Amino acid sequence: MERKSKTYQIEKSPLYKLNSRKKLLDLFYIKNYKILEILSTDSGNYKVYDILNKNKPTKRTIEEPKEILKRVHKQFNNLLQRIDLPDFVKAGRKGSCYVDNGKAHINGKYFYCTDVEKFFPHAKQEKVLQFLLYDLKISPDIAQLLSNLLTYNHHLPTGSPSSQILTYWAYKQTMCKIYEKACKLGINMTLFVDDLTFSSSKPIPESFKTFVKVRLEKEGLTINKKKSKSYNSNKYKKVTGTVISPNNRLLIPNKLQHKIYLLKNKEQKSDKEILSLKGMLNSARQIQPKFMDNYYKELMEINI
Repeated sequence: MERKSKTYQIEKSPLYKLNSRKKLLDLFYIKNYKILEILSTDSGNYKVYDILNKNKPTKRTIEEPKEILKRVHKQFNNLLQRIDLPDFVKAGRKGSCYVDNGKAHINGKYFYCTDVEKFFPHAKQEKVLQFLLYDLKISPDIAQLLSNLLTYNHHLPTGSPSSQILTYWAYKQTMCKIYEKACKLGINMTLFVDDLTFSSSKPIPESFKTFVKVRLEKEGLTINKKKSKSYNSNKYKKVTGTVISPNNRLLIPNKLQHKIYLLKNKEQKSDKEILSLKGMLNSARQIQPKFMDNYYKELMEINI
């Protein structure tokens, strides 16, 4: 039987009503408050670099906190992960992954999939501060310090361990409003970081799609038109790295299968390619646990 990680209501969090500098230092295993103040400035505390987007000629900028600050972000993320999340939020949970997001829609017939364009760069420090002040009820001085620690250039950093879960908490009111509207219309909704997925037994009204767009725009967020897609009941639906068939089966995307077969059939594989193949097979088997079972067992016996 699968054991779920223990979580509790927000009022039980050690972050709730945090107003003591000593308790703050204890929570983050920091000896001196001055260290946190130094870490709260962008200058010198981040590694900023570009990486290529997968399967695209474009690049994206990564803002990664350096070692000590990263430990603070990890600890904050650990503390947030212990707080109850609504069922529709699929990222930011211990033991949860993109496959769970696909599974949540396995019985859907009609789909609308979209995402928030460049969510991290557009997720404002002001919204993080509001979460700290009004949801966690942290004292203003500590809340301001934490909002400085957890953001880069006044937004959520793309390379931080805590940014994923903070996208929900910073925009909780907006996401919950969209969820409430979806429920009234009999639409199933999930949020996976910046991906919004809606499924229903009936066609999803255009008026609802407009509602989502307008509600996000009120917060200074926009949907990614290029990644927005509607599916009818007879179509294969792409949902965060998974595919749902017209007869409601969760499938491995063709692109991932193609990559696996190409590398599998390559005669001479480097250590890096073997590691890559293991990773791709692990991802595929999260969707279909028995996928290439015999070959997977052989591959796992190869030590690098």
